[in-house]
Amino acid sequence: MIKLAFAFMLVNAVFYALSFFAKSKVVLLLLQIVSNIFFGLQYLVLKAYTGAIVIAVDTVRILAFFFVEKFKNTNLTRTVVGLFFIIACIISAALTWDRWFSILPLLATTLAIVSLMTNNLLLIKIFGLISCPFQMIYMIFIKSYFNLIVEIFIIIMETIAVTIDIVKMKKQKRQSALQNLNPKNQT
Repeated sequence: MIKLAFAFMLVNAVFYALSFFAKSKVVLLLLQIVSNIFFGLQYLVLKAYTGAIVIAVDTVRILAFFFVEKFKNTNLTRTVVGLFFIIACIISAALTWDRWFSILPLLATTLAIVSLMTNNLLLIKIFGLISCPFQMIYMIFIKSYFNLIVEIFIIIMETIAVTIDIVKMKKQKRQSALQNLNPKNQT
């Protein structure tokens, strides 16, 4: 069973890592939906039901944000959808509570939900990076050590993606500032 859980985690890791290199929120969401399917299967195999249920709710949440992004992208819509899913995650975690560490996947998911309530792709990626340690600690407590290694890979990939985005953003700001200083642009 551990090998099957590890295989599911590897597939999850690939799709999740790829999501952080996405150039749009829609692509990021689609990749994370696929990732979550395998993440949830991994939790089920390990009989970590709190994690599995929170991930199932999280997958529905990502689908909802995907449809919001495609069809009704407003601050109010994102906020209402986000609050609904935070409440749903809290309820699902309470119903499947096992031990104190059952809160860790809930914290990770809540960070992800809050990030998607924005339209800032870089912020979404940064919140994803911040949520990884909660998943890593949960992996330790459910004795999923191989998956912990994969989670470390995910953190490395997310850090690279966020760093690339920050460098690009700074480069664009520098170029914009230089263009504004160019006398040809002034009338």
